[in-house]
Amino acid sequence: MGFDKPARFRTPGAVGHDGPEDLEFNELGGTRIAGPTGSKTEAAGGAPPSPKLALNYAGAEKEKAAGDGGLPEAGAPHLGANDAGRAAAPNLHRHVLSKTERDVLWKLILEGAALENTLFLAKLLKGSGDIFELKLTFGDLAPKEEGLQLALHDGSLTLPMDDEINHEVLLLYKDYDVLALSEFHELRDDIKKQFDGGWRGYLDLRHLYYKAGYNHPPTELNKINTRATFLGCKIAGGVHPDLEEVLKVAEAKLNGPGPLALNASYNFHIGGFVPRGISDNKSSLSNHALGKAIDIDAARNPQFSKNEALILDKVLTWLKAKKIEGVWWLQQYNLSGPYPFSQSLTAASLPDGSTAAYREMEQNSLWIQAFLREMYPMRHQLKTQADQARKFEKSIHKHDRKGQVAPEQPGEKQAKDDIELSDNLERLITALAHATPSVKPEQAIKHGIISLPPQVFMAMAEAGARSGLDPAYHHKKDSMHFEVLPKKQEKKKAKAANK
Repeated sequence: MGFDKPARFRTPGAVGHDGPEDLEFNELGGTRIAGPTGSKTEAAGGAPPSPKLALNYAGAEKEKAAGDGGLPEAGAPHLGANDAGRAAAPNLHRHVLSKTERDVLWKLILEGAALENTLFLAKLLKGSGDIFELKLTFGDLAPKEEGLQLALHDGSLTLPMDDEINHEVLLLYKDYDVLALSEFHELRDDIKKQFDGGWRGYLDLRHLYYKAGYNHPPTELNKINTRATFLGCKIAGGVHPDLEEVLKVAEAKLNGPGPLALNASYNFHIGGFVPRGISDNKSSLSNHALGKAIDIDAARNPQFSKNEALILDKVLTWLKAKKIEGVWWLQQYNLSGPYPFSQSLTAASLPDGSTAAYREMEQNSLWIQAFLREMYPMRHQLKTQADQARKFEKSIHKHDRKGQVAPEQPGEKQAKDDIELSDNLERLITALAHATPSVKPEQAIKHGIISLPPQVFMAMAEAGARSGLDPAYHHKKDSMHFEVLPKKQEKKKAKAANK
């Protein structure tokens, strides 16, 4: 039978956040004793009231009358924010948390901390100088081989002013909501509409902008040109001026009479500004969310995440071994490499002016095309042969003694080859299906996995853009992607290079 064991004790430190002349607490009952700055108040109990959103923090007398805690309409008076993005905390009651403590909690909220984590830290901050209860809940005594054991089920920190702390933290979260709404209304209409869910979508992403170094995201987002084009193709979502400048330089090279001239017109689909996190790391801001990245002809130049890259490496390693072995269906192809998907490609430029990374990716694409072209039409037959081979292997090893290596039986090598061939074909088809966007085998046979001409990569590199085949993308391959580094990342990269 479980029981609660309260333990009251005083921790070192000042009695209250304003010094010994502030509020004191009774050792036994947790009752607040009046000091020069306060009046006697019984220890708080029960659930904290739902805080209403203050509409006028300057006077701090008025609150929204409705009980739903809704947000003010656009244009309604609300709090301002200073250059650091810090909302002025409402002064609806005497603060239990000090200004320093509120600043610590506010930074956590700006970084996207969950409410329960912020509340826990707030109580730890106050517990460092006040009297509090530590409630431990134990389970039944359970017999063990070495004797009876106490099983700890729960532990909670309880402060006499818990309700007031909860209320202050909730008000900080309300401040954050109002700050996000205020910033959202500063965005141009053509930028606003690209946030899924409106201001709620902006609210969900704001902490990523903050962690990326943007204390006031509208300043940067309102620079985006939603009418920008590249090679005569409109860029969906638009681009930031930093990238637009680079694209103009690259476009001049591709349209000009020089060695990079395409001498052809393309009808590319190009995607630019999209407010989101990185596709395979949602906790970091994508450069697309700043308008500083574009994806060109994504349907035929898919992105492979780390997991798919590792699978493709296994398939390519097996294919290389089979070519060395001399299998007939690979001998007719002039293939080099292959090169790793899950590691960095070569950063150097080649004598013909193309990037080594592009040529390596191009060879990987040819390996994949060759395998699919020869074996995909026989997929179902290969599966049947592999199933029969597994049954054969099981039958010949049925009576093997444990720990002994059985001699190879006639037909066993062919059975292994049949299983490997079918398994690697299925691995490849699965990796292509999980790419972004998904690639069908028929599509890969026709176009491979990279279709952009090498001149595009060369012109972009010379203009100052970074490709998704850059060594920095060592864990994945993204041949559709081109970007410019945000200024803050450029400074960080330059600083690291100078060390």
